Amino acid sequence: MLRGKNHLPSLDLLRYLCAVAVLIWHYQHFFLLSPDNKIPNFKDELQPFWNLLSVPYKTGFNAVPLFWLLSGIVLSKSYLSVNVKLKKFFINRIARLYPLHLATLVFILIIQLFSTLLVGHPQIYKDNSFEKFLGNLLLMNDGSSFNAPVWSVSVEIFIYIVFAVLIFRQTNRQIFCFSLILVFFLLSQTQLPKLSFLQLNEVGKCGIYFFCGVFIIFVAERLPVLILIILAISFILFGLYNRDNSYFVLIMGVSLSCLALESFIHFEQRIQRIFQTLGNLTYATYLIHIPTQIVLLICIQKVGIDQLTLVTNEYFFMFWFLMVNLISFFIYRSFEIPSRIWVRSKFNT
Repeated sequence: MLRGKNHLPSLDLLRYLCAVAVLIWHYQHFFLLSPDNKIPNFKDELQPFWNLLSVPYKTGFNAVPLFWLLSGIVLSKSYLSVNVKLKKFFINRIARLYPLHLATLVFILIIQLFSTLLVGHPQIYKDNSFEKFLGNLLLMNDGSSFNAPVWSVSVEIFIYIVFAVLIFRQTNRQIFCFSLILVFFLLSQTQLPKLSFLQLNEVGKCGIYFFCGVFIIFVAERLPVLILIILAISFILFGLYNRDNSYFVLIMGVSLSCLALESFIHFEQRIQRIFQTLGNLTYATYLIHIPTQIVLLICIQKVGIDQLTLVTNEYFFMFWFLMVNLISFFIYRSFEIPSRIWVRSKFNT
C-alpha cells in the first residue's frame, strides 16, 4: 500500500524526465552567438531530432511546475510520516541544495570571465553583475543571470519555511494544507513589487504546486486504488483534451497515475536502483547543464567552427546529452554525497 512506502521509484523516474525536458528546452542556447544575438535565420525546426523531441523543445519549461509538485509529494513522504525536528529538516535542505549551487555559481563566474577575455562577451546570460552575484549567493535568482535555472529552487526556499509549519503541526494537516493552496493562489494573482534578484510572483505559483503535491499524498493514502486510478485517468484525459488551458490538471493526473502505480506494483530491486540512480542525477543535471553549454560555446566560438552546422548535428546533441549525464553521475557520487555528509556532520544531524 502507498501509506507504508516512503520511497516511490516511479517519482524518481518522473523527476529525471523533468530534468531532461528542461535540458532539451535549453538546447536553444547553442544557437546564441552572444547573449542578445541568435544565429541568423534560426528556426526551432533546426534543432536535432525535432520530429521526436518537438514537445520538450517547445514546452520543456513546463517541467518546472511539475518539479515543484513532485517536491511536495517527496518531502511529505519523507517528513510528515515520521517525527522530525525542524532543525534536521532545514539542515537536510541546505546540505542537499547549497553546496552544488555554490560550486556552480563560482564556476560560472570564472568561465564567464574567461568568455569575455577570449571571445569578447559572456555566454547566454549577460547580466552577471555584483548585485546579481550577491543575490545568487543567497540562493535568490530571478532567471536572468549566472546559473539561471536556479530561480526555480530560489522560490522553493520560501515554500520550505511554510512547509516547516506542517512538520511542526500534528493535527488538521489536510485542512491547513488546503488553506495554504488558497492563500498561495491569491498570492499568485497579486502584483508584487519586483526585486532585482528574485521573482516574487513565482513564489505564489510554486506554493500552489508544492502544496497540491502535499495534498495529493494526504488524499492518495486514504483512497482505494481503483478510485485513485479512475481519478488519474480522468485528470489526464481532461488535461489532454483541454491542453492549452489545463496543464495543471494534466500534471495532477500524471502524479496521481504514478501514485496509483506505486499502490499496486512493487518494482524489483534492480529497477528501483536504476530509477533511484536517475532520480539522484536530477539536481546535478539541472545545475550543470548551463555551465557545460557555456564552456562548449566558448570553445566553438574561439576555435571558429561553424556554429550552426555543429549544433544542428544530431551527434553533437547526443554528445552533450551524454556528457551532462556522465558529469552529473560523477558529481553526485564525488561531490554531492560527501558535501551533504560534511554539512550534516557540522550541525550534528
